Amino acid sequence: MGISMILDNFLYLGAAKDTKDEKEMEKLKITHIFSCAGTVHSPEKYIIANEKFEDDETVDISEQIEKAYWFIERVRMKKGARVFIHCMAGKSRSASIVLSYLLKRDIHSLSDCLFYLHSKRLEIRPNDGFMNQLCDLELKLTNKQTLSKEIKEWRSLQSKALKTKIDVQTCHFIQPSLDSTKKANEQYLLHIQSISFTFFEIHLNQDKIIQLYQQQCQLLHSNNIDIKYFTSILQEELSNSTKKAFDFLLIHYYLDWQDIINNLLNYTNLKLNLN
Repeated sequence: MGISMILDNFLYLGAAKDTKDEKEMEKLKITHIFSCAGTVHSPEKYIIANEKFEDDETVDISEQIEKAYWFIERVRMKKGARVFIHCMAGKSRSASIVLSYLLKRDIHSLSDCLFYLHSKRLEIRPNDGFMNQLCDLELKLTNKQTLSKEIKEWRSLQSKALKTKIDVQTCHFIQPSLDSTKKANEQYLLHIQSISFTFFEIHLNQDKIIQLYQQQCQLLHSNNIDIKYFTSILQEELSNSTKKAFDFLLIHYYLDWQDIINNLLNYTNLKLNLN
């Protein structure tokens, strides 16, 4: 089956074994991976969110949906970055995560998202438990449900998709508009700012930042410090001082140090001479 491109030059869906095809991964320029299976070949080559969960109808995937959404949005905000979502077969767990992203990203109907995803990867088949949760998510986001949970309406759509070759051009999925992209960007930045504020309150303070800055100025005999270099200094300080700081980033949707520290510097309004 191989890797399927879901959103042009950005979002891809497939199986764990696909990460072994290094030539294809390089050709597609994959930079990030969200793994629902916990297995990634050559993990050192990618930024990875490892969120293994079982393909079981009783599993609550609400936490994984939220983490995946912000992880994928973080990738979207990085120029040239591309993300690969996978489980073992690329049919149920990873397909459910991609559906949730499509649903949350532009608030399309679940039926349209499912139809669209089938047009890109015909063999997807999220289990009934995951589809029930996606129906609940759609209701929460839009105040309506386009697929009946009682009769498991998605099954008939899946059966139809397998019998009929779907024409991508006629599918009802609406591509993101400039307005929706702008809104998503604003939501992402607000999300980062909120988490950065919490992080700042717990793990760092303004006096400590100033102290480290002054120390580096003295060591470098300079009044001008590169922001990437200073970020690495803050990262080292946090890494040495507490493992909880690193755990915080994983728990809060796999943010990286650059995201956090840039916002910390903005939040504290420090007049540091960074370039």
